[in-house]
Amino acid sequence: MTFDAFETSLEDGNLIELYQFTQGAVVTRFTNFNRDVVFNGSTWLTTQIAREDIERAIESGINDLKIRMPIDNPIASQYIQNVPGKVIEVIIYRAHFTDPAEQVLVVFEGVIAQASFDGDLEATLTLTPFTSAFKRSAPRYTYQSLCNNVLYDAECKIARGSFTYVGLASGIDQTVRSLTINGLSGQGADWAVGGWVAFPAGGSDDQRLIVAQVGDTVTLLSNFAETVLGSNVDVFAGCAHDIGTCNTKFANVLNFGGTPYVPVKNPFGSTIRGGS
Repeated sequence: MTFDAFETSLEDGNLIELYQFTQGAVVTRFTNFNRDVVFNGSTWLTTQIAREDIERAIESGINDLKIRMPIDNPIASQYIQNVPGKVIEVIIYRAHFTDPAEQVLVVFEGVIAQASFDGDLEATLTLTPFTSAFKRSAPRYTYQSLCNNVLYDAECKIARGSFTYVGLASGIDQTVRSLTINGLSGQGADWAVGGWVAFPAGGSDDQRLIVAQVGDTVTLLSNFAETVLGSNVDVFAGCAHDIGTCNTKFANVLNFGGTPYVPVKNPFGSTIRGGS
């Protein structure tokens, strides 16, 4: 039977939904069926999970989809204290348990954009479809003194492996979001500011932006979701995106993506004598 035949059948159909969450290399699968199922070679674990009706409209916000699950679900629990270091992609499939061909229909593809919690029992995740990306304004190169490139991207061309420090995380203060990494001060003052810490070393399963550095201690934009104390982490050097840093720290002026000699004084807002 075709998928449509199962959909319209009064006796043969047995509707189930399959929820696939992908976070980097980790794939987690759940189903709203009353027991675990094996579908298309993968095991989907039963859990209390439900979604609202899917809407299609020109306005991007209307296309968002909310799903509900227990607060202790391993996907939802990542959002209780902090935002995960990697975006979680979601695919929702519609299928029929009685279908021997294991046909599926994709009903939604997107990412988790927001999480909210109703007391201590239920979490609501707001999903944004991939198609919303087409409505965003793409970043443009602007006429500015700072570099437009993203550090270590294809335009920057710096190999981040050449500016990576591997060290032991020996101290954590969750209150001020600080992390102490043995020997990091040897890289120089503010070497890591604007860069990030990746855990575990060599794996980069979780990443946190560095906003300040004092000696061996860095301040993170947000804490890691799991403890990194006693483990090695990767620290990637940061960049101030000015030509001085590009030259002295990275020796990469040929790929500098800004206009460093923009006049600091606007001639259209000054008098002939140079007064303002």
